[in-house]
Amino acid sequence: INNRNRKMKKISILIPATDEEETLGEGRRDVNSEIKNLPEFLWEVIVIADHCIDSTTTIAEKNGAKVITNNRPAGKGNALISGFEIANGDIIIMMDADYSHIAEDIKKFIPNFINKNVGLVIGSRCLGGSGEYTAIRSLGNVIFTTCINILFNLKLTDGLNGFKAFKKEIVKNHKYSCK
Repeated sequence: INNRNRKMKKISILIPATDEEETLGEGRRDVNSEIKNLPEFLWEVIVIADHCIDSTTTIAEKNGAKVITNNRPAGKGNALISGFEIANGDIIIMMDADYSHIAEDIKKFIPNFINKNVGLVIGSRCLGGSGEYTAIRSLGNVIFTTCINILFNLKLTDGLNGFKAFKKEIVKNHKYSCK
């Protein structure tokens, strides 16, 4: 492990979940498989149970995740805030529990933090495909992403994607609100 890897040795994966018993187990198994292939990092996988009434929590625990409960009002934003508060990783990756993100892509985020001075990496359904990327979502995403690119002089392809990775400082030093 080189010196840069030693500085960023722990990675947290946050998975907000509301009644995802149908998909969470398979998704967690894929995540577990991927992180075993990256032993140079310490990993924590945190599932944030967002007012679940099914067996999401049990499935997450059986698959080795730390499970916390979102005690704020229901919603992905509030669930993520709960996760950001307890995540210990130098890199924090957020991904959906509905199996819409490919666990194999986790390894694509990491080199950006180690080899470049990057604070945020956003996955792209436009570049890698997604079953959830319908025509109406595509149109809305194109409009939103174009506006963000113009406003902030960026080159995003999928500004609405929920598969993101951050340096810890980005999420830890920010005050969030969700309404």
